[in-house]
Amino acid sequence: MRALAVAKKDLRELPGYFKISIVILPIVLTFVVGMFIFIAGSEDATADMPQIPETVFPPGLSDIDKSIYFAVNFMAPPFFLMLSTILPVTIAADAFAGERERKTLEALLALPMRSRDLFFGKSLLPFAYGFGASLASFIVITVIFHLRYPDTAVSMPNATWLVLIFLAIPAFCLLAILMELIISTRVDRTYYAVQMGSLIVLPMLVLVVGGVSGILVVGPVLLLALAGGVFLLDYVLLQIGADSLSRGL
Repeated sequence: MRALAVAKKDLRELPGYFKISIVILPIVLTFVVGMFIFIAGSEDATADMPQIPETVFPPGLSDIDKSIYFAVNFMAPPFFLMLSTILPVTIAADAFAGERERKTLEALLALPMRSRDLFFGKSLLPFAYGFGASLASFIVITVIFHLRYPDTAVSMPNATWLVLIFLAIPAFCLLAILMELIISTRVDRTYYAVQMGSLIVLPMLVLVVGGVSGILVVGPVLLLALAGGVFLLDYVLLQIGADSLSRGL
């Protein structure tokens, strides 16, 4: 309950420029992924599809269905993982650095609350936003897919997407948040925290490039393995962050 109170406080004090960016950014990224899927069934997209082994595709798909399958299961998932790490970073950057700027950090640390609860509470708002925006984007993309391809043999959502949305995205979202919170405890300006936190997104570009080029097959098994490993890392980072607070900022 104390952690939830911290999240409510952060929502009330969220700077206005953050409130604008957290609306615009998911709309832009949803539009980009939506365009990938919308044009996947065109002749140009089918002709430009990378050379991928036939064993990757379900049997019986036409060339157009293969292009749609490639867009849905190769190109889009990495973008969603990147979306889940980009979105919450700016809010998490304000968690402690912003408190310093507003001269409220001392009062926050004086609250009768365990360091672990405070650190966890600071992660709730960015996590709710990152996961919520990703889920909303997923719903929009699914609607676009079914409106655009009502008769395709490709299914969406499938096992890959269910693991992605409900396991991999929460894991990666929390990873980005906890790393950004640790950065935020060490700098005195939100701007610096945002700039340093932007480096967190760079590893996600490897997944995006791999998916777009057809090199990386983002299937449910790979996503389960990634999610499990990242959740373990999340636990370690939570302990590090709580210990950092307990020693004082």
